[in-house]
Amino acid sequence: MRFLQTSFILALGFCLASPALAQDAQVEEIALVVPGPRQGYWIGVGYGGIANLNFQTEGPDTKTLVGSGGHLRIGQMITEWFGMGLQFGGGAAENDRFDTSFGGVMLDAQLVVVDHLAVHAGVGAGGLAATDHVDEDAGLLGTGGGFYMAGLSYDWFPFWDEGSGGLSLSPQAQVQYLPGNLFEAYVFVVSLDIIWWTGLEKNKLELDIDEAYKPEG
Repeated sequence: MRFLQTSFILALGFCLASPALAQDAQVEEIALVVPGPRQGYWIGVGYGGIANLNFQTEGPDTKTLVGSGGHLRIGQMITEWFGMGLQFGGGAAENDRFDTSFGGVMLDAQLVVVDHLAVHAGVGAGGLAATDHVDEDAGLLGTGGGFYMAGLSYDWFPFWDEGSGGLSLSPQAQVQYLPGNLFEAYVFVVSLDIIWWTGLEKNKLELDIDEAYKPEG
């Protein structure tokens, strides 16, 4: 009998607690954020200078090649401090002996460290081709397959006053790596990106009552 009484009390307590727990979970799911420029989806383009170093297990290293390259970036901030996206890009470089060209696509994860400063890590697929103009028997050299990246960026919003989203000018530095058994490549990129941030919908923002119910447009 005591066991039945205890079970009944526990069951009653669980039934009473369940709505409160569900309500707390619902409140947590719809937690609002303060409007800021670096929110929502992003799409941007970047262009800059590159330095390329390549190492061969059979043959001379290419030493440093310099050139330029560009990329397209799209993605979304999942939280205020973490975002995921894609980067499509490539470029070309040369020195007095070699010419190289490279390109690829990678998944880009970014972590906001402070303010609008973010660290990036990427993984994807790409390739780099090199031509040796001195050794005619060398043919076309290069590597293809894995494509890895580590980087740092800062988003500056010169036109932002208030609201969610906006236009940023974003200097960025990356180290890209393309591995290979016979040929491995490193690409160092310094670029300036122009990025549009869509911002968040009003129902996700912490707004004053008058602003929250203000008609769009």
